[in-house]
Amino acid sequence: FQFNFDAVQCSGDYEPSLLAYVRYIQGKNTMLPGVLLKPEDTATPGLALPSEEWVMADVNEIPYDNYNNMYKNDLNKFCGIPQRQELVVPAVKGCPVGCAFCDVPFMQGKKERRMPVDNVVAYIEDSFNKQPFEYFTFYAPTFTLNHNWVNEFCEKMIAKERRYPWKCVTVLKRLNQPIIENMAKAGCIRISLGIESFTHEAALGLPKVKREVYDDFVEVVELCKQNGIEINCFVILGLPGDTPENVQNT
Repeated sequence: FQFNFDAVQCSGDYEPSLLAYVRYIQGKNTMLPGVLLKPEDTATPGLALPSEEWVMADVNEIPYDNYNNMYKNDLNKFCGIPQRQELVVPAVKGCPVGCAFCDVPFMQGKKERRMPVDNVVAYIEDSFNKQPFEYFTFYAPTFTLNHNWVNEFCEKMIAKERRYPWKCVTVLKRLNQPIIENMAKAGCIRISLGIESFTHEAALGLPKVKREVYDDFVEVVELCKQNGIEINCFVILGLPGDTPENVQNT
């Protein structure tokens, strides 16, 4: 609202909200699930699409010359890998972890939803055949939350003649030796972890799954080194209860 947009989506999946708004400005409906037109309004709850109905972006419609400019600076590691063409695969919505600073549970729900593995694999293969991608990245808050899904995906990627490098984001506590080894065999080259803080006082404000994780972190780092996977860590500076010394220690 500070930028005076015509409408703001505040909950639910963006596809049904956007469709509803397009129909609204065409005069075809008055229902706007999850959409606000004015700050003082109260939005109706947004809608969640069944994962079978999700549609991935057509890579031939994306201006990759401009897209790749975002990643020229190597410090932009949160996003893409500099000088490498990236395919984004938004295969998961929702997250039950519940970090207070994250909008995913609020927007997409606390129940995780995943696109069927076969649909994801087909999209990856089709996209790599259309554009010169060098790797793909999963847009998923906690990629390894569902081990059965991950293992099924990995087995199908391992069976392919072509190797597809990829990276993901997940929670430290949902990594172990079998899953890391399987992901490495399937082409995983980087795992990003929401560490936030190793300090006890600061971690008290985090979900339980993110507290007292240092010993697990050391073990996971070693496993990833053994399997050729790079670790990328997200750290929050200045959490309640934090001090400059604690941040330095983390």
